[in-house]
Amino acid sequence: MTPADVIASVRVLTNDNDPVDYRYEDATILDCVNRALRRMATLRPDLFVTTSELTCVAGVEQEVPNYGRVVQVFGVKDAGAVVETSREHMDAYFPSWRAAAAGTAVNWMRHSRNPSKFFVYPPASSGQVLDVEYSTVDAVYDTNTPIPLAAEYLPSLVDITAAEVEWADDEYVLTPRAEGFYNRAVQALAAQAQTRQNMDTEAGGGAPAIVD
Repeated sequence: MTPADVIASVRVLTNDNDPVDYRYEDATILDCVNRALRRMATLRPDLFVTTSELTCVAGVEQEVPNYGRVVQVFGVKDAGAVVETSREHMDAYFPSWRAAAAGTAVNWMRHSRNPSKFFVYPPASSGQVLDVEYSTVDAVYDTNTPIPLAAEYLPSLVDITAAEVEWADDEYVLTPRAEGFYNRAVQALAAQAQTRQNMDTEAGGGAPAIVD
């Protein structure tokens, strides 16, 4: 799937498929595709998850790239697992944890007000590498950049892009159509999330453990 696929589908959905007299330029719809991807990432950050190595800065506070949302810290590269705990727990039972000597991370904690950041204990030494999973969207997709989404999410991306296109139009009659496209996408994404929750578990999909 690329933005070119989305643009073609949006033209059909908005009845803008006459190449002699397009209402919206490709560049305009491409901008809307990029905005739509960010809306989808807000609604379903789980769809844009990547796992990569993160090189730590010195200290307790770390940050994933591109203002991503931290999902999981798996462990120190070529070393042990890093177990999640809470900053409140560390503050209550080990108030001096921030001032501990630097060492290999054994715990990590989410930042309560910044989803891109997290804390590690002991404080990291500069250059320590962690295996981290986080959600992020590329800064800008061009027309032929592959979009890392399964084909089943193309209709939702097309709907949100069409909504973006028609929201930008100055004809008031298009606003209800835009809202209809957007609401349809939100409902589909919510239904897909519920299906994923029901199926993507050990007991999901009618596994023997839950069959009478």
